[in-house]
Amino acid sequence: MHIIIGIITAVAGLIWAINSLQNSGLDLNSLNPFTWARRRKWEKLRGTKPLHNIKQPIEAATVIIVGALKEIGEITTDQKNAVLNIFQTQLHLSESSSKEAFSSAAFMVKDAFNFHQSIKNILAAIIDSFSQDQAQSLIKIVEDVIQLDGKPNEAQLLILKSLNFEFKNMNKEIQKW
Repeated sequence: MHIIIGIITAVAGLIWAINSLQNSGLDLNSLNPFTWARRRKWEKLRGTKPLHNIKQPIEAATVIIVGALKEIGEITTDQKNAVLNIFQTQLHLSESSSKEAFSSAAFMVKDAFNFHQSIKNILAAIIDSFSQDQAQSLIKIVEDVIQLDGKPNEAQLLILKSLNFEFKNMNKEIQKW
């Protein structure tokens, strides 16, 4: 009988302790390993910058082009029109799609510091989706864009160097944008 009373007292003490911890702010779900794993997966997915979570090569191309242009400062209307024209002619986007791509790319790169260091992270998930022809085309487009207002600055040359480095060892078949 005394053993049963001891077990009942221990269970009641445990329930009281858990209730007190819960009242003081401890979330008991944080001790659940399944909830922790689900929360960790969500944090990893949503905790990355949108700039590093690009899934399509065309999106990456537009972001890199706008990022290279943004390195000289604010984008002028003439520069914007030139880039929109490049999007339409070289990347084969419609007028509305090119405006949308420019707007989203400008939003993604607005807070990017040292953009040349972000090139690796931007291309990390999708570098295999680029063909050799697309890579060379992107490099050529970036070269043209950074020379819109004359001689490119040091940051723009670093972007071009990073882009060349990332696409250095690609051997893929030729395909269009």
